[in-house]
Amino acid sequence: MSALKKAVANFIQRGSPDSSPSSPKRDISPSPPTSTSSDHEHRKPSRVSTLLSHVRSKSISATRLVSSDTKSPTGSVQQNGGVPNAPNGDAHTEVKSQAPPGSNTREMHRKLSMTELKEERRANREQKDEQEKEARRKKYEEMWKTASAVFCDPLNANYGDLPLNQSQFPRDHPLMGLNPQDTIILAPAPGINGLAHETQPKLSDSPASSSSSSSMNINTRAEMRPDSGRDMKLTPLKDIEKMEPGQKVAFRARVHHIRPLGSKIVFIILRSQLTTLQGVLAEDPDGTPENERRVSENMVRWAEGLAREAIVRVVGVVQEPPKEQGQEEVKSASVHKREVKIEQLHVIAKPTAPLPFQVDDISRQAEIEDDARSHKRSRSTDSSAPSPERTHSRSPSADATADGKASNGKPSKGNKVNHRVGDKTRFANRVLDLRSPPSQAIFRIHSAVCLLFRQVLLSKGFLEIQSSKFQESGTESGASVFKVDYFRRPAFLAQSPQLAKQMCIAADMERVFEIGPVFRAENSNTHRHLTEFTGLDLEMAFETHYHEVLDVIDDTLKYIFKGLQSGYRDEIEAVKTAFPHEDVVILDETPRLKFADGIRMLREAGVRDDDGEEPSEEEDLSTAMERKLGALVKEKYGADYYILDKFPLEVRPFYTMPDPENPKLSNSFDIFLRGEEILSGGQRVHDAPMLEERMKAAGLEPETMIDYVNGFRWGCPPHGGGGVGLERIVMLFLKLGDIRWASLLPRDPKSFTTHGQDPTEASMAAATSMILHGPESKTYQPGHPHGEMPPLENLIAKYGDATNTSWVDPAWTVWRDDTTGAAVGYIVQGGFAVVFGNPLCESSQIPRVVKGFLHFLHSDKANLKPIWCCVDKDTERYLAEEMGWSAVIAVAEERVNPIEVDPASQDKTVRRKIHRAEREGVKVHEVEGEPEPEVKKKIEERCMEWAANRKGTQIHLTGVRPFDDVQHRKYFYATDKDGEICSVVVLAQLAAIHGFQIKWALEFSNAPLGAIEYILSYVIKKLGDAGVRTATFGAGASQKLHGVDNVGGFRIRTLEKTYNGISHTFHLTNKGDFRGKFGIEQDPLFICYPKGGLGVRGVEAIMGVLQKPK
Repeated sequence: MSALKKAVANFIQRGSPDSSPSSPKRDISPSPPTSTSSDHEHRKPSRVSTLLSHVRSKSISATRLVSSDTKSPTGSVQQNGGVPNAPNGDAHTEVKSQAPPGSNTREMHRKLSMTELKEERRANREQKDEQEKEARRKKYEEMWKTASAVFCDPLNANYGDLPLNQSQFPRDHPLMGLNPQDTIILAPAPGINGLAHETQPKLSDSPASSSSSSSMNINTRAEMRPDSGRDMKLTPLKDIEKMEPGQKVAFRARVHHIRPLGSKIVFIILRSQLTTLQGVLAEDPDGTPENERRVSENMVRWAEGLAREAIVRVVGVVQEPPKEQGQEEVKSASVHKREVKIEQLHVIAKPTAPLPFQVDDISRQAEIEDDARSHKRSRSTDSSAPSPERTHSRSPSADATADGKASNGKPSKGNKVNHRVGDKTRFANRVLDLRSPPSQAIFRIHSAVCLLFRQVLLSKGFLEIQSSKFQESGTESGASVFKVDYFRRPAFLAQSPQLAKQMCIAADMERVFEIGPVFRAENSNTHRHLTEFTGLDLEMAFETHYHEVLDVIDDTLKYIFKGLQSGYRDEIEAVKTAFPHEDVVILDETPRLKFADGIRMLREAGVRDDDGEEPSEEEDLSTAMERKLGALVKEKYGADYYILDKFPLEVRPFYTMPDPENPKLSNSFDIFLRGEEILSGGQRVHDAPMLEERMKAAGLEPETMIDYVNGFRWGCPPHGGGGVGLERIVMLFLKLGDIRWASLLPRDPKSFTTHGQDPTEASMAAATSMILHGPESKTYQPGHPHGEMPPLENLIAKYGDATNTSWVDPAWTVWRDDTTGAAVGYIVQGGFAVVFGNPLCESSQIPRVVKGFLHFLHSDKANLKPIWCCVDKDTERYLAEEMGWSAVIAVAEERVNPIEVDPASQDKTVRRKIHRAEREGVKVHEVEGEPEPEVKKKIEERCMEWAANRKGTQIHLTGVRPFDDVQHRKYFYATDKDGEICSVVVLAQLAAIHGFQIKWALEFSNAPLGAIEYILSYVIKKLGDAGVRTATFGAGASQKLHGVDNVGGFRIRTLEKTYNGISHTFHLTNKGDFRGKFGIEQDPLFICYPKGGLGVRGVEAIMGVLQKPK
């Protein structure tokens, strides 16, 4: 057998058993060596060949154990991935296999299955393809650089990518090293690409050549001329329309669209905000002294490949579209009478990720369907337009057709294809959507509304205010509120500045207005509601009648609308390209109707609600009713803008003044635009007794809004006001159809999606990350190839609860599922595998993982009986219902809600001890990241001292090892007045839904009284301030044992008696007594076992695990 091994080694080392050391290297084939003799053509494989096939079948895994270096016959060491002469470096490789039970360090070696070998080969092919693809990309990149360096194109200084973060040329750049008088003599460049030969540039014998030749070398480009445009000031794109033909211009813009016509001319639509301009890049003929050549064919070809949305710097000459070619104006751009003949084109920035849609497609959404219909008709009448010639001709026949094909029917690079982009896609990629000219125009009008609102009110003597958005009480109107945690006290986001405005009037400010955010927690997924919007609010004192307020508001809104129509016509027309509409009709005298008159108009028109009932004078109008009334007003008065006065009192907020003549009505009004309400307002109650009475009738206690009420108790003048939503005004004025188009980053009830994550878990994850956010890993999905197993510590941070953190202790063995990477920790005791904690995996993977683990325990390798402790309801349900296991409750997770619990104020004993510790000079220190070596050493020494002083039998799942898995730990320690560490608290990161475990809370010897209470209170408060809603001290014993599933009668009584005895003997509830001071609540955990699994030996196994040294 030794001779056989030696023959195999020699064959692997030298290529064949009988080859000489000087023989050339050959691939090792699993088939027998081919003989040249006909006698041996059908010879069976030899034992050496067969064994060699087995050696070759050992494939490479993600974790390699390579054999030691093998010496060649000459005594030298050969290395090729650990294997000499192995072409692929995979001979003699060994694969790590899972460690046997009871050990997590030993390894065994196995062959991979045929499926694994197939996956390995597929992965290798994919990796090779990626490497080749990257190599090709680098090759072409280098080819382009080389082409520029060797002067394939003498005009290449006029195009390309600009360097540096600000895209300016540094002074030491080769382009800056040339003086205007320098002349470059180029060797002839063969072919259009000039890659066949390397040419060296030569400077003429000018005085400056010697000083710059060293820096030029092969990187020198063409001569930089004084009129290169490098130092030209950039011109706004919109100003080019006013420039005279022949003027030179430099500007920066985005590439909106590219339309090449052959290899010598390309049209580029350039965009900046609202403006689009056509640029023409055409190859110059041979240069003359009067007309110097600036654009080459290479430059045109390069420009054809520019990415859309790239930011470019352009230098060119303004010109008119050539009338001799039948082009009076450029129809594909917003600038019709001018275009730019491009002379220089440089890329400043370009997209590095695929665009979800083209800005060009969303700029004219309303025209896309019409274009498609008209194109279909045109194709039926004219199917043979002439093909574009490779000349500078710009006849209309050369344009791309609407379906993205050239007139010859073949796909044409760069031709425009219009696609309907969905609203969901646009909002999901809002930054790209906002680049379109219609979106740019919307937010210019958005800004203009604020400007005009401010202008007119300031001219009327109003004072602008900024009120707080935090309120102590969540009351004001019918709108719901967002509750926030204000340093562990409840607070609310303001529904509007209504209360603050009235307080300002009570403070004698007379007239105030505000432009600010408004928050409404209304679950209204409609076209006109947002949870956050900008409010335009005003409040003013009046002299005799609340219509004084109405007159001011009416004048203000008409000033805004007329100002938009007269001063922002370009923006309105830009919006119409995507949202076609007719201009709003505003009359000089606004129609004013009483609410009852509006109801009468609806009744006379036969309008009914959804239940078939006539509109009521005592109920508010629905959205459908508003629209129908708006249509009736438009028909009767010819106006899109009108006022409805005298609303029913019952549908208005508590602060609305009743009508003195009819107590069922109110001195309030709504203003409508295009049939929808844009403003609510009216007179406010300024009499304190009436206000308090109205508040109580609405179920509000005046004392909860004491600052607001006091303003009226101390005297307040008659006043009124109103508020309008900025986004709603813009939406209706421009007839956008959905308020989200008028909001920069719209927030509605569906915002902040969690991408499949439970909203509660997402909220908890955000809170815990304020304290600590170590790395997390997910398990794999079956059927998906994967590499190494996810780290155990990362799985605990993703899925774990307190018990799982003990698995990093060396006393535990961790089984891993080969398919998902899931983990289960256990300790072998007396023939049992005692498991503590849930499997670390997705909840949907629990059945698969549990089955796999139990199959492993029942195999010949392990042959262990399972007992599963401290699991939650999901795992218990599967074990009990699907596998018929029994389940009891004897332990519970002792959790605390840091937001609601304040030990310092809720427990007298704790409060007294905290004060004592403060007087003793105890200070708490929070460690960011890993502790300093000196602090770490002191904590370890004190922990060892603490462990040595422990008396009696210790019941625990893990030893005191505070610096295991530092990435997922947060450290706090307290020092006494002498600076000695007297207590320490270590937090362990758990799954987001579980928050943190207070892994260790230790008080050392000679610590001042109350030190542990002081530091624990500090940590709990720290968690609460961050918004963490759950933390746990870990699993603790419950007061008594309860049967849950598949257990009862004599068996449960026996278990209860046994448990009570153990609990009394080992004082299992003592920890819970101490933790009770901090407001813990017990969350039951389950002990599960198969039939007959929790007899005397099973109980002894559990206790043995708990008492085992760790």
